[in-house]
Amino acid sequence: MKKKAAIRIPKPLYRQKRQPRKKASQQIEAANQERGVDKSFALHEAAELPKHSALRCVELFAGAGGLALAASKAGFEHDAVLELNHAACETIRSNQRRGYKLVSHWPLIEGDVHKQDFSTWHRRADIVSGGPPCQPFSIGGKHRAMHDYRNLFPEAARAVREIQPRAFVFENVKGLTRQSFAKYFSHIVLQLTYPGVQRLEHEDWPEHLARLERIRTEGATTGLAPQHLFPPSILDRS
Repeated sequence: MKKKAAIRIPKPLYRQKRQPRKKASQQIEAANQERGVDKSFALHEAAELPKHSALRCVELFAGAGGLALAASKAGFEHDAVLELNHAACETIRSNQRRGYKLVSHWPLIEGDVHKQDFSTWHRRADIVSGGPPCQPFSIGGKHRAMHDYRNLFPEAARAVREIQPRAFVFENVKGLTRQSFAKYFSHIVLQLTYPGVQRLEHEDWPEHLARLERIRTEGATTGLAPQHLFPPSILDRS
């Protein structure tokens, strides 16, 4: 039985140029055109950071930079990004080395917030933001609250007092608002409302709370200009 002769396709005299593959965005665009999708409501990521804003931010307890990223995307420029945990700081540095625009300009400070002199940014920062450690108040923790060494709300209040920003944003877990922490939560709110009223050396926190409540009742300004008294707004996003 004779073998069938193989059909040979003649090779071209020149190398044919491959057609470039469409990018995913181009494929989506073509599919939308076929379906007649209205793009007027589509969300698009901004190609560049906003250039019109000169608002300044100091970020405390930054972690790997989640809340600081939100500030950058909103157009804030950071004067400082503070974090104690070395692994979290290395995450930020890694993203800076990769050239991510949102983090490239962050002046990262790795260290203990207790040792930081916040007067460096006195009235220079427009906003102070951060997430004080949540372990003292978390439902999954030991619920030690004000007795936990990781409770850094006093340092947050000190930062607001020394910097005197136009506003501040602090986030924490829902467990902070439990009934068992109600009095201490009131203490946190009043510390941030009257940051100029410092806790005295001989005072424990209930005595400081009582003094803050008297000041609120009397309507005193505690030596701070009216624009630097803060009635905090509490947002529950649970």
